[in-house]
Amino acid sequence: MVICYGIWYGISTSSAIVSASIILSYLNENNRPYSTQDVFGNLQKQHGFGKTAVVKVMEMLASQGKITEKVYGKQKIYFPDQSQFTDVSDSELKNLDNQISELNSKSQSVQQNCRQLETELKELNSSMTTEELISETEQLKKECKSYQERLQKIKLASNHVTPEEKEKVSLDFGDVPPLPPLGCLISSVPLPWSSG
Repeated sequence: MVICYGIWYGISTSSAIVSASIILSYLNENNRPYSTQDVFGNLQKQHGFGKTAVVKVMEMLASQGKITEKVYGKQKIYFPDQSQFTDVSDSELKNLDNQISELNSKSQSVQQNCRQLETELKELNSSMTTEELISETEQLKKECKSYQERLQKIKLASNHVTPEEKEKVSLDFGDVPPLPPLGCLISSVPLPWSSG
């Protein structure tokens, strides 16, 4: 019967059989309503179905009674035949609700852990590697050695100003006013301490 419908709907028979089998098992596994666009979007990457082929196969499965088709305005919704599934008792539903609650709690915990690990990863990626730290340490040691050599040369120089000489100069020239601003010199403005 699939072969006849496959030819009638314009799909090659082998393609129709494979597509129908995959789409039917997908609908039965998920047991929820889907539009043709949903099925196409969910299976296209994995199986390479074209949208037209998905529409034709779903119409074919609905006409065979393997899935149910409901029309809401211009939208068609398809879902598996519910008679193939066993009835679920209230206790089983409560058990399933408890499992869902536990899984949601675990999921939130895993997501929080994932966020913490991502933050830690960002911190580690932004910090220096061991090689970079070694290189920077070597560079700083070289700079420190260079500064020490300069300091040693300055200490060994014979033209140091002793604290006594510094104090004597300060006492001798303590009343000298500061140098005038450069503008006064350039514009020939008389200096404030000059006479006239």
